[in-house]
Amino acid sequence: FVADDRCAIRRFDLRTGQATAAQHVAGAYTFDLACSADGRTLASCHADGSVRVWASETLLDLGVYRGHAGPVLRAQASEAGGWWTVGADRTLRG
Repeated sequence: FVADDRCAIRRFDLRTGQATAAQHVAGAYTFDLACSADGRTLASCHADGSVRVWASETLLDLGVYRGHAGPVLRAQASEAGGWWTVGADRTLRG
């Protein structure tokens, strides 16, 4: 998975190097991407203070979560199946 400077998240086939799926995130620069332990979901952290969760295979948007007062810089999958996020507002959410 790659987040580019055009606010798109792309999934690539490592064997061919070709993009196999892409999803545009309107106006939301992406700081970080993280995969769940089982590989089924992907979290993206954005400058607008949101975290978006995607289905890894299709890049179907599964939900948008807000709660940080500023940009979300990092995400990490939790052992319980959720996500930990760190914001520029110096908060940790999970």
